[in-house]
Amino acid sequence: MAFLLYLTVIALTYIRIFEAFAPEMVVYRPVLVLSMITLVWTLIRVSSTRQIAGGARHFLILFGLICSIALSLITNGWIGGGLRAVTDFAPSALLFILTVLNVTSQAKLRATCIVIVVSILLAAAGSVAGYHFGFLGHRLLLSQSVAQEGNNETIDEEETPNVGPAEADTTEDRLVRIRNLGMLSDPNDFAQAIVMVLPFVWLLWSRGEWLMNLFLVIIPTSFLLYTVYLTHSRGALIGLSAILLLGLRKSLGTLRIVLLVVILVSTAYLANLSGSRPFSVNEESAGGRLDIWSEGLEMLRAHPLFGVGYGQFVESSESGLTAHNSVVLSLAELGVVGTFFWLALIVVAARELQVLVTLSPSINRREAHRLVIALRCSLAGFLACAFFLSRTYVPHLFLMLGLCAALSYSFYHEDVRFGVRRPVKWLPQSAAALIGCILVLYVVIRFKHAFGS
Repeated sequence: MAFLLYLTVIALTYIRIFEAFAPEMVVYRPVLVLSMITLVWTLIRVSSTRQIAGGARHFLILFGLICSIALSLITNGWIGGGLRAVTDFAPSALLFILTVLNVTSQAKLRATCIVIVVSILLAAAGSVAGYHFGFLGHRLLLSQSVAQEGNNETIDEEETPNVGPAEADTTEDRLVRIRNLGMLSDPNDFAQAIVMVLPFVWLLWSRGEWLMNLFLVIIPTSFLLYTVYLTHSRGALIGLSAILLLGLRKSLGTLRIVLLVVILVSTAYLANLSGSRPFSVNEESAGGRLDIWSEGLEMLRAHPLFGVGYGQFVESSESGLTAHNSVVLSLAELGVVGTFFWLALIVVAARELQVLVTLSPSINRREAHRLVIALRCSLAGFLACAFFLSRTYVPHLFLMLGLCAALSYSFYHEDVRFGVRRPVKWLPQSAAALIGCILVLYVVIRFKHAFGS
């Protein structure tokens, strides 16, 4: 029962039923309430089974991040804001906790991945229907001025009326982009979530079953790629490239993968994926983002330990815009302490997956190895997109990190040939990642200032 409730929470995380059909209930946060109920039910089950996918390090790091989020506001003089920030972050934290408590086998992991795929397909179907048939078009479509889009993802945006396909077409002056609701209400968020899910679709691939592959893999993949196209997200192209580089490099070789990425970028350009917006670093939007990154590092310098406060970047920015970079947002709002814990969760997940990549082929477990590759590609796709988007606290990141911990646990729990699950070294690697991120951002900003127009 607890696992079924967990899957329901996952589905409602992507399919925003309440926002679409009962917006008056959103204020009561029904998904959060269901998550709390699921947590209580899960803890009752765990008390008897003693099966937990997450190790002590996972909960320690998450606790450190939650404390950092609260302290980021408390140390800036807003004591009551600490509790408010933790409550706002609760859906993401709960998704991670529920995942490591419920997903304790590879069978449950596959079931979770299937629910995620089906959910994102339904969400995509609703948004595409909004574009072509006007279904909730006033909420699922976003009309932006191409000429004035500038530095902000939502500048000069207008809700498109509930219209048909003729009025929804993109023109030279305006760009119509599809989106979804709730946490996916920004087209870039929506595209990033789809990019993360694409590797899960290919878990259903069966060698020699061409008809099954057509309906379960090829058609869903094509539909999701078309949905990404309608979001006109440039960041999604970067995420797709990262998935290709990581997922196919071993089988195709580096040279062929590079050629494939070049073909992908060229095709996206010819198909006008970006909606007539250039990909240049000196273009107004891209150059403006680097200026905002510079503001974020200035906030870090002024508040190095705990930042300017959770959710306070826009208020602290002279431009009044968001960071357009998940690391910059974390550094500016949570300081080096909070960013250390945020990066530590990612480092632990990445290192655990790396260990499994080296182990799984050696014992001829094809399905298990495919799970490792899928999760690795999914995480890489998210991180590639997140470097150009402010997605530090989004629930699907923490869902993904929880799935990585669950996969690591299931490998050792279900096959004794792997031996005992050893904790990965994360303290020095997380510190190195923190320092490396700051240095990379500093170099990129200095390069832009030195050579940008």
